[in-house]
Amino acid sequence: MKDKISIKFLEDPENVSDEELQGMVDLYKKNKDFTDEQRKERGLDAVKSIKEQISNGVEFVIATDENGKVVAARKANEPFQSGDGVVVWLNSLFVDPDNRRQGIASLIEEEYTERAQVLVNETRQLVILAGGIEPDNIPSQEAHREWGYEIGEKFGGEGSDGEHEYFYTSRTIEPIKDENRKQPLWKSLLSSFRRKK
Repeated sequence: MKDKISIKFLEDPENVSDEELQGMVDLYKKNKDFTDEQRKERGLDAVKSIKEQISNGVEFVIATDENGKVVAARKANEPFQSGDGVVVWLNSLFVDPDNRRQGIASLIEEEYTERAQVLVNETRQLVILAGGIEPDNIPSQEAHREWGYEIGEKFGGEGSDGEHEYFYTSRTIEPIKDENRKQPLWKSLLSSFRRKK
């Protein structure tokens, strides 16, 4: 299955099709961990809201199968400076239940790692990939540990019910060893960082 998956970063609203956006909306509707109201709060309930987020610097990544169906997605909020380096907050990772346990989430993580390594080299600072995982989502916790994340303390989420709790997860990206290795440029992150310097 992994060899039939395509990964695409949605960082320019002009290069995102309505079919891709609708595919994301349909995918996130399958996430039973969120109510309709919580999906709306996160801007994952409609094509228009996802497109607006992309226009405002939020980046999504999608995984599509050989038929172009969106089978997984993740969201990266605009990076921000912290005392430890540049933090990229990743959230809303969701894989279609019919396509789980096939390494699709790992493919997405590999792409984020490569882009974060470029950001490390461009900014000469550490990049911390961070996010939150629900306490009862054991498969996600196991996957994040496998990818090198540390699972930290619980914190309260922003759900309308005020009851969502998450484990804080983080992973620090080191500079790549081979400076000549070609990597895709994480355009929105780099331009955002340069604007704030």
